[in-house]
Amino acid sequence: MLCWGCSHGRNPSLAIDREITQDIVKQIGADVRNHYYDRNFHGIDWDMKLRETNEMLAKAPSLDTANLEIAAALEILNDSHTYFVPPELSVRADYGWRFQMVGTRCFVTEVEPNSDAERKGLKPGDEVLTIEGFIPTRESLWK
Repeated sequence: MLCWGCSHGRNPSLAIDREITQDIVKQIGADVRNHYYDRNFHGIDWDMKLRETNEMLAKAPSLDTANLEIAAALEILNDSHTYFVPPELSVRADYGWRFQMVGTRCFVTEVEPNSDAERKGLKPGDEVLTIEGFIPTRESLWK
């Protein structure tokens, strides 16, 4: 069993990843606090949002999930100039399917033959309602 971010020796690199994401939140929190144009953060309790994000990082089962939590913390500001771009990974995950927005809805456009997606019944034309808990919209599809 891998324990993401644990320190009991099962995977020490994951513990380092957890520390790195917590450091990223600390830096982002300070940068937003010091440089964001709206000192009231649109009525958002920024310090509370950072605490919530750190709590979510402590429970995150993977580095990808942790990066999504960081992106979600910035998304709450609803500002197209304030967003998180995670560090590039050395590998790319391919889930065997592609999607795109058509109007305000998201649809599967391609399913690779013999992929896990095809074996589970995914087909071009299927509507995508959520991806990892996020509702795809034109504004948020980049995530």
